[in-house]
Amino acid sequence: MYNGALGDLTKKFYMLDPFFFGGMKFLICYAAAGWKIGFYAIVRTPEAALMPSRLVHLAGVFDLRNPYHRIKVISSIIYIIRVLLTISPILPTDIIPLGRPLRLQPNLILTFDYTSVTKEVPIENLPYADDINARVKFLSSMYACARGCLSLVQAAEDSPHCLSATPEDEQQLKIMTKNVLVGLECLHEGGFVHRDIRMSNILYVNSSYVLIDFEHGGKSGNKITEWLKNWDGGTLDRKKYTKMSDIYQLGKLLEEFLIIIKSDDGKDFVAKLKKKDMDASEALKRPWLINL
Repeated sequence: MYNGALGDLTKKFYMLDPFFFGGMKFLICYAAAGWKIGFYAIVRTPEAALMPSRLVHLAGVFDLRNPYHRIKVISSIIYIIRVLLTISPILPTDIIPLGRPLRLQPNLILTFDYTSVTKEVPIENLPYADDINARVKFLSSMYACARGCLSLVQAAEDSPHCLSATPEDEQQLKIMTKNVLVGLECLHEGGFVHRDIRMSNILYVNSSYVLIDFEHGGKSGNKITEWLKNWDGGTLDRKKYTKMSDIYQLGKLLEEFLIIIKSDDGKDFVAKLKKKDMDASEALKRPWLINL
């Protein structure tokens, strides 16, 4: 049980993203389960990246049923408070400055408020925006099509907190695949295609995976004038991006996880996606996903 808590801690904070933690070189944390508790520091130095674990013991694992261990826990907490008081003058009040635009890339600006995130893409960097008014109108209709589908990003003020999450086993991969297919089924029924299916556009929120970023979205069957870098010769159908192109791109994404797909049903599922043998609705009925 304690090892499970330690594993969760490692997965959640394996990397200290400077976007969320600024220039902090370490993070003090603890793992607890049952009667056991342990204190650690997660280090962000280049040397730590080469270590088997970024977790550095600050003290041993304590059993709270032991009176001596309870004293050691109090002693450790006092020590940690002293460390925090020492470094507190150099810590910013807000790691993510609320209301201040953050330029993450040359073509992407995010502004965080208390209940919302505003994403700004300059007009000159908005894909397929020869007619900017028509493109904005189109994207608005695409977000309207996604409204209410929990597997697609929502244009709402009170959006939940999302995390990037890469599946670590076949069961998690099946859940991610099903969630993405539910989102694609919704878009495809509205005549839309996503066109940019990759892990950086899949987030994890409330135990589900959500497909985000519609900037490259379009209508199914439109002729293509601009290729995305993750497309290949099998993506398009007669120079057009169709619903089956989304299916093919999902198959390409799943190929990256073949090492964790142990079942024959899973391997057959990926192969059928790559062959464009089934649409999103049919894929959701395949044996690999049917029992989720």
